[in-house]
Amino acid sequence: MFGLKTCGMDEALLPPEILAKSTLRGNEYAWPFAAVEEAIIAAQASALATLGGQAQFRIPDGTCEMYWLNADASDRGVGEPWPEFVTRSAQEVSARFSEKVITTDFLAEVRQWPILREKIEAGVNVLDYLCFVLVFRAEPGRTKSCT
Repeated sequence: MFGLKTCGMDEALLPPEILAKSTLRGNEYAWPFAAVEEAIIAAQASALATLGGQAQFRIPDGTCEMYWLNADASDRGVGEPWPEFVTRSAQEVSARFSEKVITTDFLAEVRQWPILREKIEAGVNVLDYLCFVLVFRAEPGRTKSCT
């Protein structure tokens, strides 16, 4: 569906219907906020660890990254079994993402970006472009199909 760009990326192990809800820019997949939990659940079901992510506005003109609005899992513990890491990382990122959604005034964030302020002044609802990048990892040694 996404061609060769996904070959070698752990996100390629997600179900196609989950990837279809995302956008791909460079090597980063991002989901609308309403689909983040679904993507994390699908990753967990696919035995992918959820490393974390960050909020972005992906407008047609470019990407406004809010790296300070991140939700990351803590590192895998020494000797932590992969299935436990998959579950724990999903829970941590999900909880931290939910906290950011509840505590962040995204319209205040918009005002920090001249390009986003211009869009608002032109009548564009920039919140329609709000998304969350998620990074997933497969267990070391697991290979991805490049079809």
